Amino acid sequence: MRAAALAVVALGLGGCRRSLPEDALCKEVGYAIAGRTVQCTGDEALGNARFAAFEDDYTCIDVPVENLTQDTAAPVAPQNLYHCPLAIRNLPCELVLDYGDDLDRWLTASPVCAAITESGGGSAADSASAAADSGGAP
Repeated sequence: MRAAALAVVALGLGGCRRSLPEDALCKEVGYAIAGRTVQCTGDEALGNARFAAFEDDYTCIDVPVENLTQDTAAPVAPQNLYHCPLAIRNLPCELVLDYGDDLDRWLTASPVCAAITESGGGSAADSASAAADSGGAP
């Protein structure tokens, strides 16, 4: 009986395997920014505005997950692909308030953000570096 139950579970898990939409990682980053904004400010309109700004200003860098293995020299190991939205969701509220609408600063929460998003023709890391070099102005 126990073996039959394990077989059903194994078959069920195998049937759940599917690929994510191409922009799933980027969407999660936007949701994380919006969600953390609402958690820290209580302002749903501000959270929605930041999500919309993220969608307008950033695009997803295609990370071919199916081709990654633990042994590749890929910039992000497969198990770490969601570190960016996770790090954003865990930002202290003090940083959320400090970062405000500066999405480039939000994307410094994890080095993975630069591997999965880009803004204005460059990665999030490039944008943040350029802003720092110009004294904080984009």
